[in-house]
Amino acid sequence: MKKILCLLLSVCMLFSVVSFGASALAAKDTEPDLTFASLGTVESLEYDPTTKLETTHNSVSAVPFYSNGTAQPFTFYTQLNENQKAVYNSILADPLKDSYEVTLPEPITCNVPVPADGNIQLPQDVNDDLMATAIGGLTALTDDHPEIFWMSGFQAGFGSSYLIKDDGTMDIMISALSIAITLNTAAYSSWDEVFSTYHEMLAAVEAFPVHGFTRYEKLKSMHDGIAKQVIYDPNLGTAGENPTDHEPTSVFLEPFTTVCEGYAEAFQLLCQREGIPCITVVGTANGGGHAWNYVQMEDGVWYAVDLTWDDHGDIMYDFFLVGSQTQNYYFGQTTFSGDHVPNGQRFISDLFALSYPALSRTAYCGVLSNGNTDAVFNRSKGMLIIGKNQTADSAFILPSGYTLNVSGVTTGGTVSYSGSQGSGSYTLVRRGDINADNSTNRTDYNIVKNTLSGMQDLTAGSASEAAGDMNSDGVVDAFDAALLDLYLNDVPVY
Repeated sequence: MKKILCLLLSVCMLFSVVSFGASALAAKDTEPDLTFASLGTVESLEYDPTTKLETTHNSVSAVPFYSNGTAQPFTFYTQLNENQKAVYNSILADPLKDSYEVTLPEPITCNVPVPADGNIQLPQDVNDDLMATAIGGLTALTDDHPEIFWMSGFQAGFGSSYLIKDDGTMDIMISALSIAITLNTAAYSSWDEVFSTYHEMLAAVEAFPVHGFTRYEKLKSMHDGIAKQVIYDPNLGTAGENPTDHEPTSVFLEPFTTVCEGYAEAFQLLCQREGIPCITVVGTANGGGHAWNYVQMEDGVWYAVDLTWDDHGDIMYDFFLVGSQTQNYYFGQTTFSGDHVPNGQRFISDLFALSYPALSRTAYCGVLSNGNTDAVFNRSKGMLIIGKNQTADSAFILPSGYTLNVSGVTTGGTVSYSGSQGSGSYTLVRRGDINADNSTNRTDYNIVKNTLSGMQDLTAGSASEAAGDMNSDGVVDAFDAALLDLYLNDVPVY
């Protein structure tokens, strides 16, 4: 079963009401101090998904794959208006506090009749604007920064001043929002406990092993490492047994029991550590609330990862770097977009929703990679890199209706596929087999040494150069010589 922690917006009043008192209303001048009033309360809500994902093929065993490259991070902050950014920045500047007073850079104004009883009702559009300010700032903040994990809810209020006019109306200027954070008290009894857990989790994130050199390799390593470390919460957090299972803490700290939000936010934190653009996406999957990830690869395109659904004891890759029209293999061969519908809403409210980048229609790898090999796909170079003792045809799992053609067995060969999701072709590269004799040995090591001394030249962009570029940084140098020497002696380097 898949479940996502969402936040339910419970607005205390249909219209926000400010009480000024009859004497104050008669003053006919500007109130010098801000008067604060309640906007509403936000409470946490747990969704109970109605579906369970079952495999339709035999399960597979998998060995870790191991990725590289950095890019500017995608942030939801850029989607905010100036007032929402003020909320975001105020909390981010000092996140371990229980309350904030946020000055609005663009004050909200309105004109209302002076009420006889002193209780002023804000117009609905003003009330909505204020709520959207709080919801937008907090939503973008927690999605950009999953390390802020402890928020169980918040209360919002606003500060305003007013001017009584001769026409029987009053001008109101709202220039501040007050936000009080409420803790996940089922998990944390005090802010001191939050503080210690926060730093303990950050240390665990920093220490989490991520192997490989390319972005693809690193993503595989994160995917496999998280799946091996945790189990999906069989109790789904009921009865408070695992009150942190909707947080990334549940992946990095004991008892290592989590649900979809924990998987996705932990994966995002590791991607951020490695400089790989990644976001957590919220919506529904098979009718239930769910969370997954989008990752941007070196080609600038976004692909989906659903680590929750790939973790079935055995590690699968049906939902690893896939596109909207990618069909899974072990789960009924439905398309990703047919199962996953993003809505961008962390709160049950129509006042604000995140906008997500466009997802690729096709998968990064064209077809499913086989978890039992260490094959590495490089879409931007059009290359499939395999290990020294592996075969090209073992790098793929072919859904029904696909054909695979392998021409050549080592560096310089080609691997092509065709099927219902399209066709593609990769240049084959056997790691370390620079001279393309189907063997990675000391002869190849000597070619690297000769390249370093200027006695030999490898054509830029060629399969042979890629075979010698052991760390995939685009150049064959002394680092590659050292890595190849280790590789030849069966010392793990990936």
